[in-house]
Amino acid sequence: MALLLTTTTILAPALFCCAIDWLMRHCSGCFGVDVGNFHLTDINYADDAVLFTDDPTKWGYVFRHLEASAGVMGLHTNWHKTNIKNIRTGDAPRTVHIDNQAVETVSRFTYLGSDIDSDGYSYPEIHRRLGIVGSIMAQLDNV
Repeated sequence: MALLLTTTTILAPALFCCAIDWLMRHCSGCFGVDVGNFHLTDINYADDAVLFTDDPTKWGYVFRHLEASAGVMGLHTNWHKTNIKNIRTGDAPRTVHIDNQAVETVSRFTYLGSDIDSDGYSYPEIHRRLGIVGSIMAQLDNV
């Protein structure tokens, strides 16, 4: 019984990663950006994903297609945790409404513990991390 539990514990994340990879491949034709010779569509880790598009008017279509494809596997998007953000150039995209849920536009968000800012630079993230390290080092004075 313990072996089955261990196998299931290890197998579940692997199966989920396969499902997310399938979902991104299935939807990748409707979003993405070209950088040099590469077509970048997404960055994903477990259930967190960043999608790219060079046309902000496509977000409604992209989100609807993603939700429909995810529904095939019984997965659904948490619209309260979903944001749209523009990096560097162009006008900020408008808020998109999917199934009576607003997907808001933000200028900063956190992905895998790192702050991503609209200006495209990492200075705010560097300063945030230096602040965290500084506060930890200050606590070591008593050691």
